[in-house]
Amino acid sequence: MTGCGVLCAVYNAIQQLQQDEEVDMFTIVRQLLVRNPELITSLVGGVLFRIGVNTLKFVKLVLNSCLLEY
Repeated sequence: MTGCGVLCAVYNAIQQLQQDEEVDMFTIVRQLLVRNPELITSLVGGVLFRIGVNTLKFVKLVLNSCLLEY
């Protein structure tokens, strides 16, 4: 997955998390690949994907803590 692919996946995951309060990363990545099959280009994509998932977990924690404050 390219850097742009990770950014798109994380952005879409954040949007889905805000709307549905859950995330389906498999579907998000699959939808991105339907639109642009070149987003996942090598084994490095797996590493970048995990970075994206970890980033999403961090964002979820931040959003949850913000919601608890209000």
